[in-house]
Amino acid sequence: MPPAPPLPPAPPFPLARHDWLPVGVVLPFAGRIVAGKDGFAPADFSTNVEAWGWMICNGRKLACGDYPELYAALGNLYGGGGEGSERFFCLPDYRGYFLRGVATDNQVDKGFQERRQNPAPGADGAANGLGSVQEGMVQMHEHQYENYPGGGAAPGDTGPVNPSSPQQPYTTGLYTDSSGTTSLSGTETRPVNIAVNYLIKYASLGWPLQLHR
Repeated sequence: MPPAPPLPPAPPFPLARHDWLPVGVVLPFAGRIVAGKDGFAPADFSTNVEAWGWMICNGRKLACGDYPELYAALGNLYGGGGEGSERFFCLPDYRGYFLRGVATDNQVDKGFQERRQNPAPGADGAANGLGSVQEGMVQMHEHQYENYPGGGAAPGDTGPVNPSSPQQPYTTGLYTDSSGTTSLSGTETRPVNIAVNYLIKYASLGWPLQLHR
């Protein structure tokens, strides 16, 4: 096992105290996020999360030498490559995903054997381990139909067959709610949900003193 990389250099601003959250922690963030790296409290109150030691989980590439703590935590689970000073790794890309705790068997993850290695180029995680992904699915089920009068042909009968008259609607096609305005079926199976940004801790930076002035 290779030795752990050295700790990163001191952050570019003085600290009031240390932050105890370990590098690699992922949390949802509900606020607006500044795209750039300058400033700590913009006029529109968007948050520069990178100034606090966080990045958006959007799969972007990072130089291994620039973020040694995070690289030590992630390795190439979510992609990576390059050689020497050009070596890079990737952040996890959680956009559009629900998160699920990793399982080692199918007791709580019934589709455990259907998981696959993270699709990012250079990812080196196990096919059903940490960082693996799983396609959407609808659990197998069946429906029982009743009250379908109508004649069928008796065995060996070559005469006409009376058409059946369904008394219940078909279960195919698109469905809406009782008002007829909200679509209840479509291109995927999903629970009610709300969009957030998932952030990952990339360094223990503490509190920027500038925020207390």
